[in-house]
Formats: sequence, structure tokens, C-alpha cells
Amino acid sequence: MPNGRITIDKKYVHKFNEENVFLCNLRRILPLTIEKGLFENHIRNSVPEEDYGRLKKYYVLAAHGAEDKKDGGETEYYAIRYYPVIKKLSVSDYDMLVSEKNAAWEKELIDSLYCKEKCGESWYYRLKEAITEPFDNFLLCALKRWDLFINSEERTFLSEILEKCVEIRRQGIFFANMFVNTCHPFFFEHPNEHVPAIMLIETVRQFLLACSHRYGNVPLEDSQIIVNYMNSKFMNYININFPVLFKSTTKDLKVNRHGYWQYQQVHAEVFQGHKRMAEFTFDGNCISSQLFQRIRRNQITELRKSRFVPMANAEYHLEIRHEGGKRAVTATLVNVSLEGILLKVRKEDYSDVDGIIDLMIFYGKEKMISGRYCKIWNGEHGDHMVIGCKSHELAENALKTLYELISRECMVMEKREFI
Repeated sequence: MPNGRITIDKKYVHKFNEENVFLCNLRRILPLTIEKGLFENHIRNSVPEEDYGRLKKYYVLAAHGAEDKKDGGETEYYAIRYYPVIKKLSVSDYDMLVSEKNAAWEKELIDSLYCKEKCGESWYYRLKEAITEPFDNFLLCALKRWDLFINSEERTFLSEILEKCVEIRRQGIFFANMFVNTCHPFFFEHPNEHVPAIMLIETVRQFLLACSHRYGNVPLEDSQIIVNYMNSKFMNYININFPVLFKSTTKDLKVNRHGYWQYQQVHAEVFQGHKRMAEFTFDGNCISSQLFQRIRRNQITELRKSRFVPMANAEYHLEIRHEGGKRAVTATLVNVSLEGILLKVRKEDYSDVDGIIDLMIFYGKEKMISGRYCKIWNGEHGDHMVIGCKSHELAENALKTLYELISRECMVMEKREFI
């Protein structure tokens, strides 16, 4: 991945190949201000000296002015470096910024964020409320204060440092950037000037998965994240040659007794430049692998009568071993169900297939199904014999693996099913 991006480990987004990971710079929202005592004592003692020095480059000591009495009088605090500068504008600066020379969106943003107030005999413009990301960078751009700009990579480093400090208030707002791989064989199989919508949906999915594992303590093993509801709205095309920012806000959250997120409702937004380009709403649960297996067992029961044929690109190897230790016979799968299987073998091998047979199916890198089947009928098919078998002994683990094979490598026989 290009420089300037902090990659996310593929395991957090449930991927096997790095080229399918589109997420980078994952982080929690940065606090706008931090109490002086908390910053100089707790944070200093919680992080390495090098990290504390890095924080001090971006957080500066500030003091509430006379106009801030409602915020606690003259109390000192640490603020992210741009906040003391943009918190207040002189009347002359404000008038210049909303003049005709600036872009319409800049004037509109400044006008919406500031209100005019009087302190003593002087008038000034003050932020109506504490500004939040990503509107802080939008405002810095409108104010022409690029010197105070903090990019996503720097913010990610700061967030990782502050994440070590348990006394810092944790907000359920998270950010990440999208890495648009224009060489991806699926999403960019033909030249495109904008990011495909399906690629955005996949990146949002990765974003929410990564947040659940990194910040919600959802274990990578023995758990399953299930989406109950998803809604999407697209407002603009997203260009492939400009940064893409994702923001998620947790609207509802339940934590289980083990300390990890069990249920969450999330609103996700996609920004490019100063515009909101798309938004998504997700509702999902995290369940244990045991509960997930019970759900799968119900699905297995429902599919027991259906028959499936292997897909054209199905990858598997099937061997028959006759009871009594005869040599292995290679067979071809014609169709399969959870109760039986239809095989095809060469005629010269047919004599080795009779009565109770041991059947072994290998697929994937480490998957194997081993079970016993009973031959119930046979017939000729050219230079091959077709053999129908019924399940005789199939352990529960083998049945689950067979269900997985059917789910990944087979299609239902349409002529036997209502579509």
C-alpha cells in the first residue's frame, strides 16, 4: 500500500488476500480538548516519552478567556493545535472570509459555524459549538489555515497513543480512509472514473468489522458478526483520484458480559473534499460460534431433501475405499444432498464399489469429509458407471463440512426445486 497510509491487518476485515483490503488509517475520533491535569499527569505516565512528545506537537496549552466564563473561567487546558486559533475570529477577519472572493461553500460553512458576540466593548465572532471531525479540516481550508491542517495518518498515530490512556473519555465515533485500488480485477474490470458503489459498500462492511474487533473487543475466533439491516443512500459520484474519508457514529450499543460488543446500530458517512457523498445505516449482532452453529444446524435440516450439482469451477477430490481395505478408487461427483450422493466411476473400477463404502472428499487446503455410504443402485453411462449411495454413517462434524462444501462449491438442481 502507498506511503502515507497505515494499513489494517486483513484478519480484522475477514480477508485472506491483501489486495482485497480497502481500509487504512483506522482510528477513533480525537478529543478536541483535554484537561491540563489529565494531560500532564495521567497521559504522561501512561505512554512512552516519545509518544508524549509527539502529542505535545499537536496539543497546545491554552486558557479560557473572559468570554468563556460559562466554560470554567480562566482554567487552563490542552487543545488540539488549531482550536485556539479558529475558536474566535475578529470582525475584520470574518468579513474578509465571507467576501465575494471566497467559494460559496466556504462562506456558507463559516456563516453556519460562527455567531457574533460582544465581550466588554469589543465585538467578535465565536464558534457556536465545539467543532467536530471532519468539519474541522473543512473549516481550516475555508479559513486558509493550511499550516494547522492534520492529515489522516498523523491523526491515526495520535489516536493510537491516546487509546492507551484509560482515563480519556471514549467516544463511539470512528474514522478510516479508503484505498481505491484501480487495478482490482473485480471492481475495475473496465476503466472507470469513479468508485463503484459496490466497492463502497464492501469498504463500509470492512470498516464496521474492523471497528468491532479493534475497539469493540469482538474476538476474531469463536464469534460471528451478523448484519440484520442495511440501508444506503448515494448523493454524489466519488472520484478515484481524491482521498475518501469514512466516519461511523454509534447510535445504539449493547455490551455482553464478556466485555465485547453484542449489538450495535451504526450510521456511517462517506466524505470527499468538503462534501458528504454517501451514507449508510447498519444494524447487527455479534453471536457466539456455538449459537451460529445451532442456526446452521437448522439450515442443514431445511436443506436435507434438496440435491445439488457441483459448479463448473468446483475444486475437490473424491476417493472411494471399499470396506475391507481394497484400493482407493477415484470418483466424480454427479450430485449430492445431505442424505445421499450420486457418483460416477470408470467401468474397470466398478467392481471395487459394492455394499458399504468409505467415502473421502477433499476440498480447500485442509478440508476433508470422511463418511460411510451404502450403495443402493447403479446404472451405465457411456464408459462409466453411475452409482447412487445413501448416507450410512456420517459424524456431525463431517455433516457440517459437507454442508460447507455444498454451500461453496455447488448449485441446487433447479428442475427439482421451486425457484
